[in-house]
Amino acid sequence: GKMEQSRGAYPTADGGNVVVINSQPTNALGGKMVLLKTDAFGEPTDAVDFQPEFWTSVRNTAPTIDGGVVATGGFTSADRGRSGYFLLKLDRNGSPMAQRQFEHQIHQDNTFNPVAVVQDRQSSYVVLGYLHPDSVQYNVGLAKTYGELPTFLRGDANGDGERDISDPINTLNFLFLGTARVPCRDAADSNDDGDVDLSDAIFT
Repeated sequence: GKMEQSRGAYPTADGGNVVVINSQPTNALGGKMVLLKTDAFGEPTDAVDFQPEFWTSVRNTAPTIDGGVVATGGFTSADRGRSGYFLLKLDRNGSPMAQRQFEHQIHQDNTFNPVAVVQDRQSSYVVLGYLHPDSVQYNVGLAKTYGELPTFLRGDANGDGERDISDPINTLNFLFLGTARVPCRDAADSNDDGDVDLSDAIFT
């Protein structure tokens, strides 16, 4: 079984809707964000997983000026000692079009935890959240502003904004040597099967 929570539903340009969902197994660790697309009658037509790391949780979504949606949330990869937060921009059809991730060491002092995101009149993204300096104290009321987000490009395993021979090399180094990292696991999942493995390097 699994536990699923809706974080917002938005109309798409084709008359349907996209529902942003947190999905987490009830008997195991891990989690992901699911973008469920429906037609004008509410019938599911497609589902897209967004999971930059082993555990991903969307905290908040908001409409954008161009008719799309922006989502923010957190992720954790305990096996690599990394955690952080993300911004994900969806187009008017509910498809990922841009993303940005911010990483830090797990349990590092002054880590930023997002709570909400809005887009201001200058089209910048304002993320509201709090600092977590240690295990007992929280500083609430922090805002971070970001301009244009890098374009989401499936197969861009090293996060340089291009898809070329360096991406499968980066994936192989990440999988077998541990000498590289993948800034966004969803982008590194070039064949979109939900895993980052040897098949992605071959597919790219």
